[in-house]
Amino acid sequence: MLRWGSIGLLFLIIILLVSSLIINRSPLDVIRGIWGDVSGYSDDPMSMNKQALRSYVVQQEEIIDSLNTELSNCNSKRVRAGIVDVNTLTLNMRTKPSLASDVILRIPNGTEVTVNYFDTEKYYLDGIQGQWCNIIHAGQVGWVWGPYIKLIE
Repeated sequence: MLRWGSIGLLFLIIILLVSSLIINRSPLDVIRGIWGDVSGYSDDPMSMNKQALRSYVVQQEEIIDSLNTELSNCNSKRVRAGIVDVNTLTLNMRTKPSLASDVILRIPNGTEVTVNYFDTEKYYLDGIQGQWCNIIHAGQVGWVWGPYIKLIE
């Protein structure tokens, strides 16, 4: 014997499946759409109600504040110096962290440079594992292969 609650639930499931077929969306997307209409929440800020939009804006402002704090922390870190240490006469400084990018300058071996930061990705170049290094030299900002820079402490 079926209870009315079970019949109602079965009826709702059938309506959900039929409506998802009609609008060509998954049943989960249909549920999300219905819940968004009821709760005011939506992934699209343009379709949110006022309360949900305020909450969304506060959340975005918190993210921006967090990123600004991280940026300030990054900018306030001590700038380090390094020495070019290569087996050739010069080291190529490039526009991007890639051998395919343009060469800006050729820095003589033994030259002191300002080290901004190292890329977070690790690469292999000529069998050497390392990271690209963002530097300043002669008023230019560019990239060099990190293992060729010896940090001065």
